[in-house]
Amino acid sequence: MTKNIREQVVNLLLEIERDKSYAQLALKNELKNVTGPDKGFMTEVVYGTLKYQIKLDYIINQFSKIPVRKMKPLIRVLFRMSAYQLMCLDKVPTSAVINEAVKIAKKRKFVALSGFVNGVLRTIDRERENIKYPSKEKETVHYMSVMYSLPEWMIETWLKSYDMAKVEAICNALNERAQVCIRVNTLKASKEEVIKKT
Repeated sequence: MTKNIREQVVNLLLEIERDKSYAQLALKNELKNVTGPDKGFMTEVVYGTLKYQIKLDYIINQFSKIPVRKMKPLIRVLFRMSAYQLMCLDKVPTSAVINEAVKIAKKRKFVALSGFVNGVLRTIDRERENIKYPSKEKETVHYMSVMYSLPEWMIETWLKSYDMAKVEAICNALNERAQVCIRVNTLKASKEEVIKKT
């Protein structure tokens, strides 16, 4: 992994948040400057951070004295990106996630906040099994919003039309990974030739 790939991810997430850019267009443009396995890492972290933002903010808010919405944009994006890696990517070393986040904070002139970044991320990592989520029975809408990282208004709308099990099935389906498919250019090779090569 290239040394500054996480900083590139931070820059991209800042751009998407600041300019309200379309994530896929901003990412496609940025990927022109990235090679090898870094492309996959960048794509995963950018899309994952954006997709699970509601849940990530909920987790960060449990361990930070400063609410996510009041953080400086760079620190907010840094926390989200790092929390996504800690909570969702099991092959990424915890030390790399936290150390890189601290380095980026210092490099971007947030030296005074580097200890805060370090402390919160280490606590998230240490306490990940003890995170208190909303009660499914008492706070159904809030619970589903956090667990599936979907806006509350959307959950409320669905619950007006469907029972809880159906809404959960919809939420689960939305969070499933899309299947990869291949389209064969029959001018270049036959379907059978492509199957043999894969």
